[in-house]
Parts: sequence; C-alpha cells; structure tokens
Amino acid sequence: MKWSGERLRRVPLRETRILELLRREARSVPEMAEALGVSPEEVMLALSGLLRTGKVEPLPKGRRERYFRYRARNA
Repeated sequence: MKWSGERLRRVPLRETRILELLRREARSVPEMAEALGVSPEEVMLALSGLLRTGKVEPLPKGRRERYFRYRARNA
C-alpha cells in the first residue's frame, strides 16, 4: 500500500490516540482500528513507531488468540 503525504502527516495524531487507548486497556490491532475508525494498516504504521520507541509492548499471545495485544509501557 502506498502511503500518501496526508496519511503520513496523521501518524503523530494516531500515535497519541493509540497511546490513550492502550493506557486504559490492552488491545489488538483490529480493536484499535475499530475504536479509532481507521484501517488496521494505519494503526500498524503508527504502532510500529510506538514499538520502536518503547512506548508500547506486545503481550504474550495465547494459543487460542488470533491477534497479539499491545499495552502502553509505564514511563
């Protein structure tokens, strides 16, 4: 998927909103996308930056879980 300049400009806003969600409770990418009203791809783009900077962390995935869940790290 090609990312337009407009989509890339919205990444910092998405990161902020994702952090707000994850401070309340751990969520999967599809859950975050639904809560924010955006595509899972847009969530993954913002989430990758948050993971790189250590602001969020993945939780261990259970055998029956389809998706990883993520939570905000205490900083």
